[in-house]
Amino acid sequence: MLLNKAIYFLEEKGIITNLIKNYSKKDNNHLTSHEIKTIIETILEHCKKEPFKNENAENFDIGVIYTKSKAYKKRKELGEIYTPKKIVNYILDKIKYSKCSDLKYKRVIDLSCGCGSFLEGAVIQSINSYRQDVFKHHKKTFIHTLKEAQQIINHLQAQIYGIDINPIACILCQINLHLKVIDIYQFISTKIKDFKPLNFKIFHLNAYRLSKLSNLLDMGTFDYVIGNPPYLFSRDIPPEHKHIIAAEKFESKFGQYDSYQLFIELGLKFLKWGGKLGFIIPDSILALSNRRIIRKYLYEHAKIKEICIVEESTFKKSVISNVILIVEKEEKRHKRENNPILVTRFDREQSILLNTIQQLLIKKWRYRFLINLKSTDLKILNHLHDNFPKIIDLIKNKSYLVLLNRGIELTKKGKVFFCEKCYKYFPLPRSGQRCQMCDHHFKKKHIETIIADTLSEIPEKERAMFKPYLYSLQRYTIIEQKYINVQKKGISYKDMEMYVDRIIIRQLSQENLICASYSREILLCSQSYYNLKIAHSSIAQFNNLYLLGVVNSYLLSYFFIKSFGSYKQLFPRILIHNIKNLPIKIPTTVKERKLADIIIQNVEKLLEMRNITSTRAEQYQKEINSLIFEMYDITLKERTYIMDFIATQKKR
Repeated sequence: MLLNKAIYFLEEKGIITNLIKNYSKKDNNHLTSHEIKTIIETILEHCKKEPFKNENAENFDIGVIYTKSKAYKKRKELGEIYTPKKIVNYILDKIKYSKCSDLKYKRVIDLSCGCGSFLEGAVIQSINSYRQDVFKHHKKTFIHTLKEAQQIINHLQAQIYGIDINPIACILCQINLHLKVIDIYQFISTKIKDFKPLNFKIFHLNAYRLSKLSNLLDMGTFDYVIGNPPYLFSRDIPPEHKHIIAAEKFESKFGQYDSYQLFIELGLKFLKWGGKLGFIIPDSILALSNRRIIRKYLYEHAKIKEICIVEESTFKKSVISNVILIVEKEEKRHKRENNPILVTRFDREQSILLNTIQQLLIKKWRYRFLINLKSTDLKILNHLHDNFPKIIDLIKNKSYLVLLNRGIELTKKGKVFFCEKCYKYFPLPRSGQRCQMCDHHFKKKHIETIIADTLSEIPEKERAMFKPYLYSLQRYTIIEQKYINVQKKGISYKDMEMYVDRIIIRQLSQENLICASYSREILLCSQSYYNLKIAHSSIAQFNNLYLLGVVNSYLLSYFFIKSFGSYKQLFPRILIHNIKNLPIKIPTTVKERKLADIIIQNVEKLLEMRNITSTRAEQYQKEINSLIFEMYDITLKERTYIMDFIATQKKR
């Protein structure tokens, strides 16, 4: 049936009026009933006109018109992003929805259904399943009797469920689902003149209200959970929703969470054992430290069947990289641990197999989804994990005194403000002029800059208040330093002893390598740098210069990228917990101490050089890398593999 005729049919049957009435009842709607009615009628009027009116109603998605009528930025803020049909079909195929022989008895739910892209796909797949079943019995027509038509509609309305917080989306989802079965409605109408189609089970609810959902829908009874959940970082979630989340029993709501991880947890709660979930989500789930809690939850509750990398061009205007996650809820631990995870890449409408990983490895990797690791990577990383203490181990070891911290919490330009109520100085907030401690409003006259470019610009009588301050750094080189006032009450300068005789590690890489240098004299720094020092060691060679050579080595950059990076192979920002997990070789034997002495000599030469890119400097670094490989007992074949990998990284 043509789209304009299908819309008229639904209007004549009173379906549109009924939907607007039903979804306008809620007290917590941000829209009035009149606004809802106006928006829906405007969208439907577009459907009746060119270029849409002659579209096939069964293949048309009204959500396309809705998304065009709303700015992308606004939809992104609400987590309302249209999912391409090829992604929907891929997910339905991978959860084996389309291959299920008894589909009419299976229940599927989309917890953030929007206009119904995924549920439309489920309805189409279900109808195709019924159609194939009919043809198996050698019937010439799809619908043979009124009873058959009614059974199809009854089965669909019993198996399809959706939830969305937006009443407009709920109405459009209902309309879309009705359109998918419009020909069946028409057939029934020829037999029953006063036929009134019932609505589908699309609930206008806040999915974060876990307790309410538990009462309304039977948790643990669904066969499939599908969808494209909203992606909202915890700081961007509206306060009223945060209060709901805090009051509910979500296990993954702690720390700096993202809304999509709550939907993953919720989806698994809805599934029965053996049920399958298919979501498209940001690739931040793979290795970002803040997502560890949901990765661990997945590991402990499901077999991760597939992680599929989605090309960025799949979503128009999107700046987020996505992966498709396919999991099966599994109660037995041994089945989860022995499960092979397929790593694929979505290419048009097919997947290309890139790798296969045993799920048990995820636990060994501290619940990171390191999908880019090959067998050689696994061998090297296991060797480094199993045979060398990590920096965190050395910090805890009383035989040494190893210290690690961040610099001063301060903006790059060193702007601070004085709060008259707290009577203290604080770093200038990113936005607004309110004290984050007491909410007191401060004026522009209370803002100061406590960093000076040179000593000459500081009044002579105030120079004693200032200390050298690191402004920029490269590998083995302090590029630029300024001066910072260290006598502003309220600013956390940290322990001054940490700024003397220590390694300085930059958060950002240099040519995709760890970037660290050394300062013997006092040199304060911002939180963009980490301070690492060996304050005491009974082994003379285990000192800060040796440790700098280890930290800046190709081996540890390789370890860092493979352990904390993503499938993109890009060098991620260094976090303090990453540094804590770096494996460190302590020179203990006579031979190892001799090698360490040579490493220290080369590091000293590099620190004295102004041109770190010179041929001689590169030779020193090459010798350090070779000695580090020997210290860590890396085979010649593995060294070549690592060096080739680093070479490709530096080119990027």
